[in-house]
This record gives sequence, structure tokens and C-alpha cells, in this order.
Amino acid sequence: MDRTLAAALTLSKDLLCPGCGQPKAEAWNPDSEGWYEVKEADCQGCSELERDGKAHKEHDPARKVWTVNTRPPDEPLRPWQPE
Repeated sequence: MDRTLAAALTLSKDLLCPGCGQPKAEAWNPDSEGWYEVKEADCQGCSELERDGKAHKEHDPARKVWTVNTRPPDEPLRPWQPE
């Protein structure tokens, strides 16, 4: 099962542009010119990892870091659309 899922992931990634993540069949088609726009958002998890890295400048190969969403279930996110 794991090998099947890994193969499926590889195949699905091959269908996407490595630069923008859009489907190659659409994004690489010259008829798509002018139909894409750039959006921007800050990843709060990445921001926290960056702050943590600045606080721990010494290299410790045993130290592993990751982010965890600690938002309580009773505090829903506000609706958001990238501009």
C-alpha cells in the first residue's frame, strides 16, 4: 500500500509545474498566458519556525522542530481569501 501511494504521489507531482505548482497541461499551454495572477500569504507556522531558529543559533543535529496548531476548537478561523 505504501509503495502504491508513493508511486501515485510521484505521478501526481509530475503533472504539476515545479515552479508554481499549477497543472502543467494548463500552465504550460501558451493559450493560458494572461490567465494567472500571483497571490501572497504569510505562513504563520513558517514564521514561528524562523523566530525559533533565530533564538537557537547553535547547531544541534539532535534538535528537531515542527509546528503545531494550538487554536482552540471553539475559536474558529475568520473567513479569508488571498488577495
